[in-house]
Amino acid sequence: MTAYRRGDVRAIIETICDAAFAAINNGRALESQIVAIATGWDHAIQARSDSSVHRLKNLLLRQPVVTVAIVARALGVSDSAAYTSIVKLVETGILLQSTAGRRNRHWRATEVLSALDEFGARARRRRAGR
Repeated sequence: MTAYRRGDVRAIIETICDAAFAAINNGRALESQIVAIATGWDHAIQARSDSSVHRLKNLLLRQPVVTVAIVARALGVSDSAAYTSIVKLVETGILLQSTAGRRNRHWRATEVLSALDEFGARARRRRAGR
């Protein structure tokens, strides 16, 4: 900032550009991880191509923590159909139940959450390493 205050805009422009390119690269890394996760899930899922399980898979890529109500609403299916899809993904290891009991259960797609955690860690590392 001192150089900028003296009229040298180069330092601040370079800092902003470096930050922008680091953010772009971090976003691309996250995208690659998400695509790899989706590809792995495609191989793991044994269901008809028109099954709501595949639509649930796509939902999990953008919302990795779900409930039966969230799935039913997002996919436009009954609670029963939503639960059946969730169970199929639990059986493949894609989803894990996060809460105990039979009411108000939540499931999480741990691979997606891990990718998001890594994305955040890379962003924090870059910011701290300036």
